[in-house]
Amino acid sequence: MLSAMTDARSRPSRTLERAASLWVARHSLGPLSDEQRAQFLRWQEEDPAHAQAFQRMSSTLAAFDQAGPVVRDTHKRALATERRRRRAVAGLGVTAVAVIVTVVNLDVPARFADLRTGRGESRQMVLADGSRLWLDADSAVDIAFDARQRHLQLVRGRIHVEVAHEARPFDVAAGGGVVRDIGTGFDVERGDGQSRAIVTNGLASARANGTAVILHAGEGASWTGNGAPSRLEGSALGDAISWRDGRLSFSRRPLSEVVAVLDRYSSRRLVLLNAAAGHRLVSGVVRTRQADRDIAALAQSQGLSTTDIGIAILLR
Repeated sequence: MLSAMTDARSRPSRTLERAASLWVARHSLGPLSDEQRAQFLRWQEEDPAHAQAFQRMSSTLAAFDQAGPVVRDTHKRALATERRRRRAVAGLGVTAVAVIVTVVNLDVPARFADLRTGRGESRQMVLADGSRLWLDADSAVDIAFDARQRHLQLVRGRIHVEVAHEARPFDVAAGGGVVRDIGTGFDVERGDGQSRAIVTNGLASARANGTAVILHAGEGASWTGNGAPSRLEGSALGDAISWRDGRLSFSRRPLSEVVAVLDRYSSRRLVLLNAAAGHRLVSGVVRTRQADRDIAALAQSQGLSTTDIGIAILLR
């Protein structure tokens, strides 16, 4: 069970790898100044583990080419931050560049969405029409209500809605598809390249690329940006209900999808580099308040290693 996961990495180890990742980022920008070189040599001489960690972090830099846009873009932003810092404040010590290990989310549509949550944060509220809305962690949604329609645009993440019944239609758009209420409560989730809807009670229709499917309670559908909706198989209802109770329930879902969900609750980005492992089916339960502690044990249970590079955790 995923709920039995424990943290296999110690806090000192994470601190060391963050420090090493700082020096890797500084070396990536070009030759060090005399002062920086002296600081780097002193840091290495303090403990043999420092030099080993630096070498390990340097070797993982090559993995950025495999890690996809999340890590590459994060690393680019880290380097850009360091360049700006150098122009603005010359000669500051190591502590002044700690900001480069802070992942700054530059997803512009999400940052300016009407409602959004941070990593590990969830919210619930009542909308102007009386409908109830839940936002999962690291999610964002735009709201457009007028005299004729009620429309939500899921920018990223996952939401659940319990729709107040009235004459105006209630739609949720996500990833090229639209889910329409037919007197219901439902989840809508938008991931990288794929979106899905799961009905918890009542009826809903999911339409994408000119094709619509009717979903009853306990049924779901998924779609991509250029494909018709396909019905979800297996126990989808549990996934839709449990996250609002502080649990993430997975029933035979690909490991790549599980990692993507856990990423919303992790303090740092999670990047799965092992494409073959991503196809493995995983079942279990993770408590959202303990998501960080679950990552190492999940990797271990799947025969993967974890590498903490400060700005992200690589699973290989």
